[in-house]
Amino acid sequence: MSQVSSEAVDSSPPSKPTGRAATLFGNPIAAVALGIVLPLICLVLDPIVFRTTFGQPILGSYKVSGNGFMAISMLTLAAWLPARRLPSLFCGFLLGGCAFAVVLGGVLLPISVIGLFAIIGILGFSPFLTAATFWYCAQNARDAAGDRFKPSLAAIAFFIFVALPIGTQAYASYTTERSIDMLVIGSEQSTERGIRHLEMLGPLFDADVLVWRYDETDSEMTRDRLAKAYRELTGNDIQDRLNRLLD
Repeated sequence: MSQVSSEAVDSSPPSKPTGRAATLFGNPIAAVALGIVLPLICLVLDPIVFRTTFGQPILGSYKVSGNGFMAISMLTLAAWLPARRLPSLFCGFLLGGCAFAVVLGGVLLPISVIGLFAIIGILGFSPFLTAATFWYCAQNARDAAGDRFKPSLAAIAFFIFVALPIGTQAYASYTTERSIDMLVIGSEQSTERGIRHLEMLGPLFDADVLVWRYDETDSEMTRDRLAKAYRELTGNDIQDRLNRLLD
Protein backbone atom coordinates (compact mmCIF):
# COMPACT_ATOMS: atom_id res chain seq x y z
CA MET A 1 0.00 0.00 0.00
CA SER A 2 0.98 3.68 0.03
CA GLN A 3 3.58 5.19 2.35
CA VAL A 4 0.85 6.93 4.32
CA SER A 5 -1.13 3.78 5.00
CA SER A 6 1.96 1.83 6.03
CA GLU A 7 2.63 4.41 8.73
CA ALA A 8 -0.97 4.50 9.90
CA VAL A 9 -0.76 0.94 11.18
CA ASP A 10 2.38 1.60 13.18
CA SER A 11 1.10 1.43 16.74
CA SER A 12 4.47 1.23 18.50
CA PRO A 13 4.77 3.82 21.28
CA PRO A 14 6.82 6.90 20.46
CA SER A 15 10.16 7.26 22.14
CA LYS A 16 10.31 9.81 24.92
CA PRO A 17 12.27 13.05 24.46
CA THR A 18 15.45 13.24 26.46
CA GLY A 19 17.09 16.17 28.17
CA ARG A 20 15.56 19.06 30.09
CA ALA A 21 14.79 21.15 27.01
CA ALA A 22 13.22 18.22 25.18
CA THR A 23 11.20 17.31 28.24
CA LEU A 24 9.90 20.88 28.50
CA PHE A 25 9.16 21.61 24.85
CA GLY A 26 8.06 18.06 24.07
CA ASN A 27 5.58 18.00 26.94
CA PRO A 28 2.00 18.04 25.48
CA ILE A 29 0.78 20.77 27.85
CA ALA A 30 3.80 22.98 27.17
CA ALA A 31 3.49 22.24 23.45
CA VAL A 32 -0.11 23.46 23.42
CA ALA A 33 0.81 26.52 25.48
CA LEU A 34 3.85 27.53 23.41
CA GLY A 35 2.80 26.21 20.00
CA ILE A 36 -0.88 27.18 19.92
CA VAL A 37 -1.96 29.46 22.77
CA LEU A 38 1.06 31.79 22.66
CA PRO A 39 0.84 32.40 18.87
CA LEU A 40 -2.88 33.10 19.23
CA ILE A 41 -2.16 35.65 21.96
CA CYS A 42 0.42 37.30 19.70
CA LEU A 43 -2.10 37.47 16.86
CA VAL A 44 -4.71 39.10 19.08
CA LEU A 45 -2.26 41.60 20.59
CA ASP A 46 -0.33 42.17 17.34
CA PRO A 47 0.43 45.93 17.37
CA ILE A 48 2.59 46.25 14.27
CA VAL A 49 3.58 42.98 12.57
CA PHE A 50 0.70 41.91 10.30
CA ARG A 51 -1.81 44.59 11.25
CA THR A 52 -1.80 47.94 12.99
CA THR A 53 -4.09 50.81 13.91
CA PHE A 54 -1.58 53.38 12.65
CA GLY A 55 1.03 53.45 9.91
CA GLN A 56 1.93 50.40 7.86
CA PRO A 57 2.58 47.03 9.57
CA ILE A 58 6.07 45.60 9.22
CA LEU A 59 4.92 42.51 7.36
CA GLY A 60 1.59 43.82 6.11
CA SER A 61 2.41 42.77 2.54
CA TYR A 62 2.77 39.18 3.77
CA LYS A 63 -0.32 39.08 5.97
CA VAL A 64 -2.01 36.30 3.99
CA SER A 65 1.01 34.00 3.94
CA GLY A 66 1.92 34.82 7.55
CA ASN A 67 -1.55 33.95 8.82
CA GLY A 68 -1.53 30.87 6.59
CA PHE A 69 1.75 29.61 8.02
CA MET A 70 0.49 30.16 11.56
CA ALA A 71 -2.83 28.45 10.89
CA ILE A 72 -1.21 25.37 9.33
CA SER A 73 1.35 25.21 12.14
CA MET A 74 -1.23 25.31 14.92
CA LEU A 75 -3.57 22.86 13.18
CA THR A 76 -0.67 20.47 12.60
CA LEU A 77 0.36 20.55 16.26
CA ALA A 78 -3.26 20.17 17.41
CA ALA A 79 -3.64 17.10 15.17
CA TRP A 80 -0.30 15.51 16.08
CA LEU A 81 -0.39 15.70 19.87
CA PRO A 82 -3.52 13.57 20.54
CA ALA A 83 -3.15 11.03 17.72
CA ARG A 84 0.61 10.71 16.99
CA ARG A 85 -0.11 8.86 13.76
CA LEU A 86 1.61 9.24 10.37
CA PRO A 87 4.85 10.43 12.03
CA SER A 88 6.84 10.97 8.83
CA LEU A 89 4.13 13.18 7.39
CA PHE A 90 3.73 15.18 10.57
CA CYS A 91 7.49 15.48 10.99
CA GLY A 92 7.64 17.47 7.73
CA PHE A 93 4.79 19.77 8.71
CA LEU A 94 6.22 20.30 12.20
CA LEU A 95 9.64 21.15 10.77
CA GLY A 96 7.87 23.65 8.53
CA GLY A 97 6.31 25.25 11.60
CA CYS A 98 9.71 25.41 13.24
CA ALA A 99 11.31 27.02 10.17
CA PHE A 100 8.59 29.66 9.89
CA ALA A 101 8.83 30.56 13.57
CA VAL A 102 12.62 30.95 13.33
CA VAL A 103 12.34 33.19 10.26
CA LEU A 104 9.60 35.31 11.86
CA GLY A 105 11.58 35.64 15.09
CA GLY A 106 14.70 36.64 13.16
CA VAL A 107 12.84 39.32 11.19
CA LEU A 108 11.31 40.75 14.36
CA LEU A 109 14.46 40.52 16.49
CA PRO A 110 15.77 44.11 16.04
CA ILE A 111 12.31 45.57 16.71
CA SER A 112 11.75 43.21 19.63
CA VAL A 113 14.96 44.41 21.31
CA ILE A 114 13.87 48.03 20.95
CA GLY A 115 10.32 47.15 21.99
CA LEU A 116 11.49 45.75 25.31
CA PHE A 117 11.27 49.30 26.64
CA ALA A 118 7.53 49.15 25.94
CA ILE A 119 7.12 45.73 27.62
CA ILE A 120 4.97 44.35 24.80
CA GLY A 121 8.14 43.94 22.74
CA ILE A 122 8.81 40.78 24.72
CA LEU A 123 6.18 39.09 22.54
CA GLY A 124 8.60 39.48 19.65
CA PHE A 125 10.79 36.78 21.19
CA SER A 126 7.91 34.30 21.44
CA PRO A 127 8.50 32.83 17.95
CA PHE A 128 11.74 31.31 19.23
CA LEU A 129 9.85 29.48 22.01
CA THR A 130 7.33 28.31 19.44
CA ALA A 131 10.15 27.20 17.13
CA ALA A 132 11.72 25.12 19.92
CA THR A 133 8.34 23.49 20.57
CA PHE A 134 7.87 22.52 16.93
CA TRP A 135 11.47 21.31 16.69
CA TYR A 136 11.15 18.91 19.61
CA CYS A 137 7.72 17.72 18.44
CA ALA A 138 9.23 17.06 15.01
CA GLN A 139 12.04 15.11 16.66
CA ASN A 140 9.46 13.15 18.60
CA ALA A 141 7.63 12.36 15.37
CA ARG A 142 10.91 11.25 13.80
CA ASP A 143 11.63 8.96 16.74
CA ALA A 144 8.07 7.61 16.68
CA ALA A 145 8.51 6.53 13.07
CA GLY A 146 11.66 4.59 13.92
CA ASP A 147 12.88 2.43 11.05
CA ARG A 148 9.74 3.29 9.12
CA PHE A 149 10.63 6.96 8.85
CA LYS A 150 10.29 8.11 5.24
CA PRO A 151 12.33 11.23 4.41
CA SER A 152 10.53 11.61 1.08
CA LEU A 153 7.15 11.84 2.81
CA ALA A 154 8.50 14.37 5.31
CA ALA A 155 9.97 16.41 2.45
CA ILE A 156 6.63 16.42 0.61
CA ALA A 157 4.87 17.62 3.77
CA PHE A 158 7.46 20.37 4.25
CA PHE A 159 7.00 21.46 0.62
CA ILE A 160 3.22 21.60 1.01
CA PHE A 161 3.61 23.61 4.21
CA VAL A 162 5.75 26.20 2.41
CA ALA A 163 3.97 26.23 -0.95
CA LEU A 164 0.36 26.56 0.19
CA PRO A 165 0.61 29.91 2.05
CA ILE A 166 3.06 31.37 -0.46
CA GLY A 167 0.85 30.34 -3.38
CA THR A 168 -2.20 31.82 -1.67
CA GLN A 169 -0.29 35.04 -0.99
CA ALA A 170 0.81 35.26 -4.63
CA TYR A 171 -2.76 34.75 -5.85
CA ALA A 172 -4.15 37.35 -3.44
CA SER A 173 -1.47 39.92 -4.33
CA TYR A 174 -1.87 39.41 -8.08
CA THR A 175 -5.67 39.58 -7.96
CA THR A 176 -5.58 42.66 -5.72
CA GLU A 177 -3.20 44.57 -7.99
CA ARG A 178 -5.11 43.54 -11.13
CA SER A 179 -8.42 44.59 -9.58
CA ILE A 180 -7.04 47.96 -8.44
CA ASP A 181 -5.75 48.59 -11.96
CA MET A 182 -9.28 47.91 -13.21
CA LEU A 183 -10.55 50.41 -10.65
CA VAL A 184 -8.27 53.29 -11.53
CA ILE A 185 -7.57 52.83 -15.24
CA GLY A 186 -10.65 51.35 -16.89
CA SER A 187 -14.20 52.53 -17.55
CA GLU A 188 -17.01 52.73 -15.01
CA GLN A 189 -17.96 49.16 -15.91
CA SER A 190 -14.35 48.11 -15.33
CA THR A 191 -14.44 49.83 -11.94
CA GLU A 192 -17.48 47.79 -10.93
CA ARG A 193 -15.78 44.56 -12.04
CA GLY A 194 -12.71 45.48 -10.05
CA ILE A 195 -14.80 46.00 -6.91
CA ARG A 196 -16.52 42.63 -7.42
CA HIS A 197 -13.16 40.88 -7.83
CA LEU A 198 -11.87 42.40 -4.60
CA GLU A 199 -15.09 41.43 -2.87
CA MET A 200 -14.65 37.81 -3.96
CA LEU A 201 -11.22 37.69 -2.33
CA GLY A 202 -12.95 37.91 1.06
CA PRO A 203 -10.48 37.58 3.95
CA LEU A 204 -7.56 37.46 1.51
CA PHE A 205 -8.10 41.14 0.71
CA ASP A 206 -6.62 43.88 2.88
CA ALA A 207 -8.68 47.05 2.37
CA ASP A 208 -5.82 49.22 3.63
CA VAL A 209 -4.16 48.65 0.26
CA LEU A 210 -6.79 50.93 -1.21
CA VAL A 211 -6.13 53.51 1.50
CA TRP A 212 -2.42 53.73 0.78
CA ARG A 213 -3.03 53.86 -2.97
CA TYR A 214 -5.50 56.69 -2.30
CA ASP A 215 -2.83 58.55 -0.31
CA GLU A 216 -0.20 58.11 -3.03
CA THR A 217 -2.20 59.44 -6.00
CA ASP A 218 -2.93 63.05 -6.95
CA SER A 219 -5.61 62.21 -9.52
CA GLU A 220 -9.05 63.27 -8.30
CA MET A 221 -10.76 60.71 -10.52
CA THR A 222 -8.59 57.91 -9.15
CA ARG A 223 -9.16 59.04 -5.57
CA ASP A 224 -12.91 59.16 -6.15
CA ARG A 225 -12.91 55.62 -7.53
CA LEU A 226 -10.78 54.28 -4.70
CA ALA A 227 -13.00 56.01 -2.15
CA LYS A 228 -16.11 54.51 -3.77
CA ALA A 229 -14.56 51.03 -3.78
CA TYR A 230 -13.48 51.33 -0.15
CA ARG A 231 -16.93 52.43 0.96
CA GLU A 232 -18.63 49.59 -0.93
CA LEU A 233 -16.24 46.99 0.46
CA THR A 234 -16.02 48.19 4.06
CA GLY A 235 -18.89 50.60 4.60
CA ASN A 236 -16.42 53.20 5.89
CA ASP A 237 -14.92 56.45 4.64
CA ILE A 238 -11.46 56.11 3.12
CA GLN A 239 -10.29 59.54 4.30
CA ASP A 240 -11.22 58.74 7.89
CA ARG A 241 -9.24 55.51 7.70
CA LEU A 242 -6.24 57.32 6.21
CA ASN A 243 -6.32 59.91 9.00
CA ARG A 244 -6.32 57.12 11.59
CA LEU A 245 -3.38 55.37 9.94
CA LEU A 246 -1.39 58.59 9.78
CA ASP A 247 -2.08 59.69 13.37
